Amino acid sequence: MVYAGRYTSLGTEMADETFKCLPFTPFDQVMPRVYVRLCFGFAFPRPSERAHATAALRATSQRMLEKCPVAAATIAPCLGDDGEDHGFLQLRYAVSPPEDLCFVVKHHTTADLPWTYEQLTASGAPPAAVVKENLSSLSEHPRPSESSPAFGLQVNFLSAHREGVVKRLLEGVYSAPRLEISDFPEYDFSSNDPTPLPNPATARILTFQATKLKQLKAAVTARLSALGFQHHISTADCLGGLIWTSIARARQPRLSNDAILSYAIAVDIRSKTEPPLPPSYFGNAVVHALAVADLAELVTPSGPAIDMDTIALAASRIRTALESVDDAYVHKRLALYAQVSDPTVIVQAFKRAIDMPNTGLDFSDWREQGADIEFSCEANWVRKTWSANEGAVNFLPRRGGREGQADSEVLLALSGEDMDAVCSAAGGLVAWVSRVVG
Repeated sequence: MVYAGRYTSLGTEMADETFKCLPFTPFDQVMPRVYVRLCFGFAFPRPSERAHATAALRATSQRMLEKCPVAAATIAPCLGDDGEDHGFLQLRYAVSPPEDLCFVVKHHTTADLPWTYEQLTASGAPPAAVVKENLSSLSEHPRPSESSPAFGLQVNFLSAHREGVVKRLLEGVYSAPRLEISDFPEYDFSSNDPTPLPNPATARILTFQATKLKQLKAAVTARLSALGFQHHISTADCLGGLIWTSIARARQPRLSNDAILSYAIAVDIRSKTEPPLPPSYFGNAVVHALAVADLAELVTPSGPAIDMDTIALAASRIRTALESVDDAYVHKRLALYAQVSDPTVIVQAFKRAIDMPNTGLDFSDWREQGADIEFSCEANWVRKTWSANEGAVNFLPRRGGREGQADSEVLLALSGEDMDAVCSAAGGLVAWVSRVVG
């Protein structure tokens, strides 16, 4: 893939004797400057073997560095030709020997984590308990103009009559076609002012039984087939339609009658380009598809229960948005990202367009992210750390990924008022939920 801008091709490397510097692509440059954190919970009943387990994890991470030294890289400012920092980043890593990984081991007491592993697991590991300040080797977000580790790992041992170990992974974020603003509905460039800081949100994890989701998909598919809808509908489309409709109903009292609702979907572009990027491509490869609907389309006078026809409509809009992401769609955004003078304006424009606290939702599917990883045993749960952005919808890692038969967990972040409405409405979302954590 070749693109216009400051770099000439994906993966171009600049080397000196000791270090390599890998310039980021425009996709990488415009990503939010945050860490993506996953926390894996494993039962660990033998306190006497803590040292052995830690040594094994450290040795494994060292072998990983030998094969992939970029895991110990730092994300650093990439200065322009004028020697000034314009907000662009690069990846810098040692060639041989690789630098040490940001690897931390922490033995918790009840003073900093006031629960046992059994209590945490029995409660569903609620978002408020999975706190990055306690469980992360890289608890702070990267700071502008400073170098930051790209990746880190922390092993947390919980004190109790029966021990737990929480493995913590962090991943760092760290001639063009004519462009028209109307080509990018997921961005609003009408202002240069920064978007307001997000309001504190309430985060809860909702569990949907696999059998109920099969019923939901069958009902939605039947309705759309009867209407001649041509695209395949996935379980994620159907569940997304249910969630989108439910939240629209909760927000409806404070919205204008002509409000336009949006559902942004993070899309992996590796299979969308021509030729496709390899599945192993190491870097950000994400764009957003945008589904939209009028408020009146998703909130109908159907009584207390959510109307299945409305869910089917929402699911079809989500699928249509996903199908619109093709090679041309990706290259338009690549051209846009490569031309901006400050990549952080893309993040602000997205927040401005989606308006997550009011009319928008931001959806990410994490079902494939590591629920099947084993360290001599299976993880009891996998959680995203507490960083609730109002309007965020995350499908959490799931055993078997998209094709598995396990129940599905969805991390939902809303205002307290909206969350209460979603979780209490008779015939609404909770009618499909087997468990609420948080």
